[in-house]
Amino acid sequence: MINKLMYKIGGGISTFIEGIFAPLNILPYAVSALVRDKREVRKTYSMLFYKEVFNVGVKALPLSLVMGLSIGALSVILFPFETISFGIDNIYGSMYVNLLFRETAPLITSLIVIIRSSIGITIELTQMSIDGEIDTLEIIGINPIQYLGSFRVFAGFLSVPILTIYFAFFSLISGMLVTYSLYNIPMNVYIAETLDVMNLKDFIILIIKTVFGGFTIFIIAIHNGLTAAKDRSMVASKTIKSIISSIFIIIIVNLLITVSFYASR
Repeated sequence: MINKLMYKIGGGISTFIEGIFAPLNILPYAVSALVRDKREVRKTYSMLFYKEVFNVGVKALPLSLVMGLSIGALSVILFPFETISFGIDNIYGSMYVNLLFRETAPLITSLIVIIRSSIGITIELTQMSIDGEIDTLEIIGINPIQYLGSFRVFAGFLSVPILTIYFAFFSLISGMLVTYSLYNIPMNVYIAETLDVMNLKDFIILIIKTVFGGFTIFIIAIHNGLTAAKDRSMVASKTIKSIISSIFIIIIVNLLITVSFYASR
């Protein structure tokens, strides 16, 4: 009885870990597929790439704007600046950089992309796998990863960092305006405090987090879609797996990056 239970637990853990790291197998194929025969397919894949950048990045800007403005304002409204300062001179800038810029911006932006793009890509590719369209592409000599995946991976690589910077900018603006309205802090003082706390290292780490997030979200979505079995139930299960795996990995890696670079300070 105990042996069977341990076997099931161990098997479940192994399957979960394999499901998380298996999508990384797509990355080298995506890179090689994007480079291979680039002269012949440059025009076609350029159009697909720009279309995906538009879908991932440009269409997500309104939601990024709303979320950035809302979270930037709420962070000021809900924090009792008048009674708590923790002995920090530039409390406004420190709160923005440490809470919003370093952690909230990359995490919320990744969640926005997962909701808007990852789910749709997983469903689309899973449906194509179920209907046999992926097999058809392979039969006629088209690499599915190249045609359906590589440009999406690199669109995520480009779009997620830009969306994160927009989010951080919008939250800075709303936080500055609300701070001025509630506490009569001049806007130039808020900006000066923020710039005093922020440094180049913060910006570089933000880019690292978001580049990793862009790769991770799309690699996982593509992997789950292209590996779906020909079963209608795969649409729901692969979509849920894609969402959970993406969120789990992004949270863990962001936490590890933050601890690695900032814990010793």
